[in-house]
Amino acid sequence: MLVIFDCDGVLVDSEIIAAEVFATHLSKLATNVTPQECFDRFKGQSMKTCMAQIVEMIGRPIPGSFLKAMQRETFKRFQTDLKIVEGIVSALDDLEEAGFNTCVASSGSYEKMDVTLGKTGLLERFSGRIYSAVDVKRGKPAPDVFLYAAEQEGYDVERCVVIEDSRPGVAAGLSAGMRVLHFLADQPEIEVGVPVEASGATAGFNHMNQLPALLGRLRAKEPLL
Repeated sequence: MLVIFDCDGVLVDSEIIAAEVFATHLSKLATNVTPQECFDRFKGQSMKTCMAQIVEMIGRPIPGSFLKAMQRETFKRFQTDLKIVEGIVSALDDLEEAGFNTCVASSGSYEKMDVTLGKTGLLERFSGRIYSAVDVKRGKPAPDVFLYAAEQEGYDVERCVVIEDSRPGVAAGLSAGMRVLHFLADQPEIEVGVPVEASGATAGFNHMNQLPALLGRLRAKEPLL
């Protein structure tokens, strides 16, 4: 079985930082936009998709300096404020010991993942098994990056499980024909192992220490509860 991890929000706790910087720069182009609004609207999507939405929002082309300035500040914040997702190192250790193969397939660029995974010590762990939406024609919620990752790793989609935290990412995994475990860290009340009605995911969970057991049951074709 191949376990395909999203990066932002699954391996590294980067999304709120990115949303704060996004809101600051976007507010210079349009009416004031809050970090929460950016988080809700752009979470899980490729930068290409986000830029297309911004053009639609402001009704004019984006200045050429916008993206570079925003990325420069975002990477600077990552170097000082970024944290690893709680429990992910132990979960990866358990998966490795249990013989699961893993990779990363993200909407983010390789440059971004070099910063985020490098900062948190995960870059070497996934060396040679990192894939980006820049490799494919369409970003999430299209399935392209997950299909590309599976192809590169030599796995049929039926033997792949996607770990995602965003609805576009869940939709991409399901569209690829893969099972999807929806990481809902901000929802401690969810029933672990139950299908997530809102996103359609195979099951939900809210802490990374729950992941190895869920994947073990999937591999053994046992009930998730």
